[in-house]
Formats: sequence, structure tokens, C-alpha cells
Amino acid sequence: MVSSAVAVPPQVSLKHKLVPFNWEMRVEGHETGGRWDYAVFGEKPDASDGVDRYDAPKCPSPPNGYVRMYLFHPGLQYPFEYLWYEYRQSPKTHDSFTLVVWWVPQSGNNPTDITISWEQTGITEYRYIMINEVNMLKSESFIFTCEAFIPTVFEIICHR
Repeated sequence: MVSSAVAVPPQVSLKHKLVPFNWEMRVEGHETGGRWDYAVFGEKPDASDGVDRYDAPKCPSPPNGYVRMYLFHPGLQYPFEYLWYEYRQSPKTHDSFTLVVWWVPQSGNNPTDITISWEQTGITEYRYIMINEVNMLKSESFIFTCEAFIPTVFEIICHR
């Protein structure tokens, strides 16, 4: 008599199928005169969508003559509504971040061109991370004219 055994595959819950995505984007803004700033956003499996150990508020502005970038999160208490580093929980199917860019000239009130560039580290679950109609996963930068003393607000949309 020949015996054949059939192995029954173990049951795998949905919890075990989720990949722990851990990624970030460092976004820099460089103006034509050499002044620059940066902010960092991303997701970590053990981060929260509120304030956690990964988030860091932006330090106060320097004297005149600067580019200032921060991630604005109005739902958080001061000083965490103006973030230098903002991490959210992963994975998700959709999320958004608000990036604010200020140009404060040394003197006068002339606008300047600012190049926004970025670098991703880690693996994201998103197919698109869009800023100013540019997919940050497929491009590296764009240039815009920033008016003096007026914040320019970019909505960064993340979507699977």
C-alpha cells in the first residue's frame, strides 16, 4: 500500500501579510543666492499620526536672509504644528503632508527662484508621491518663484 500525505498550508492572517514600510523623503529648498533649508517626512511602522518620538518641531527663524521650510500640521499643539521632521504610521493607502516654504530676503522684497529637490531612503508602499504635479518617485526636483515674505504651500499627496 502506497501512502501519500498532503501538507495543509498554514493559515496566514492579514496582519502577517503587511510589509513594515519604513521610508523618508528629505526635501531641500535652495534659492539662487545660496540660502537653503530642508524638512523630512516619512512613515515608520511604530510611528503615530500624532506627536511621537520621531517628530521634531522646527527651530525659530534666523534673522533676515533665509529660506525656511517646514511641514505644517495644524492638528497638533504648538510647537509641533511646525515640524522639521514628521513621521506617520505605515502602511497606508493614502496620506498627505503640507510643506510650507518661506523666502525672507536680507533686504528688499524681491522674489527668488527656489529649487525644491528630494531624496528618498527606504521602501514606500506608495506608487505616487506628488508635489506640484510632479511624482517625487520618478523625478528629482522642480523650480518655482517664491515671493518675499509670503508662504508658498505645497500639498504632498501619497497614494497607492
